[in-house]
Amino acid sequence: RSARNAIAVVATGLVLSSLTGCSVAAPKASPTATQEQTKAAPPVVTEGQLRLIVQRSAASINASDVKRDPKKPSERLAGPALAARVAHYKLQEATKFAPKLPRIATEKITFALPASETTWPRLVMAVTSSGAKDELPQMLVLEQAGPRDQFKVWYDINMLPGVQTPEVASPLVGAIPVRADSLFLKISPKALPTAFGNLIDDGLSSLGAPMFNVSNDEFYKQVSQSQITQAEKLKTAKMVFAHALAENNAISLSTTDAGALVAVYMTDTTTIKPKDRSSAVAVSGLEKILLGADGSTTGVRTIYGDMLLFYVPPVTSKGEIQLLGVTQGLISIKKL
Repeated sequence: RSARNAIAVVATGLVLSSLTGCSVAAPKASPTATQEQTKAAPPVVTEGQLRLIVQRSAASINASDVKRDPKKPSERLAGPALAARVAHYKLQEATKFAPKLPRIATEKITFALPASETTWPRLVMAVTSSGAKDELPQMLVLEQAGPRDQFKVWYDINMLPGVQTPEVASPLVGAIPVRADSLFLKISPKALPTAFGNLIDDGLSSLGAPMFNVSNDEFYKQVSQSQITQAEKLKTAKMVFAHALAENNAISLSTTDAGALVAVYMTDTTTIKPKDRSSAVAVSGLEKILLGADGSTTGVRTIYGDMLLFYVPPVTSKGEIQLLGVTQGLISIKKL
């Protein structure tokens, strides 16, 4: 996994790096609107307004990425997207070898889904790309807290290649927002990190495994296998993994089949402690740079943040939950 390592295990590159250069299917928009949606509320933005919002947000964030000041990040960031950028700026301050953040492209907006809403906060999802074959499209999930506030990017998620996405309403109609504790989906949005984390830890023996479609989920496969490999290599230390909801603002918009597109933030915490005083935990790569040391005789705790995009079918459906996109980053590491 991204720079994650165990004792004497060299860090690897970002898990998504091997996925670039593949085609990705953008969510499909339904050309018609239901009578219920039409009566409910208009979309919160027009397509023209959305393009302007995306362009201004991208310009601000890309400029912030050039300055790399963790104390003054872009004013167009919030929540997990803000936390991820601030953490990476700190890493870039510590070493010139930290990778550059990919810029937010605005050459193409291949998908637009505003919420159908009359109150605040107001939500919108948009998939943008540069059009280059070797770059993954990004799902930007934006929220406007109040009528006098700017839309801010809460989630910046790389779409995974080859995934099949559900149909959504036309941007001329908009989608109904879904509550984070909704009981009308196969699983509530805020419960997704725990269930997906259990799947990563326990594989297909996890109680929630039947709900997920992991046949083409390379992120799940690589992270799960990485944990197994690390645990097997540890002889003189104990390793504990924990996955949790890290942001209550799980943003969800309905699909035409009564399911939802769900953006949620999960933290992956790895705790490694030596079994006795004769052993030590060694770290390398970006973890070593951020820790400022080769390791620790008392152990280390590392936290990665995952911005995840899922399709979650309705509770009455026989369909499965599908991971559509993920952006992962090193958030922190400290000695125990």
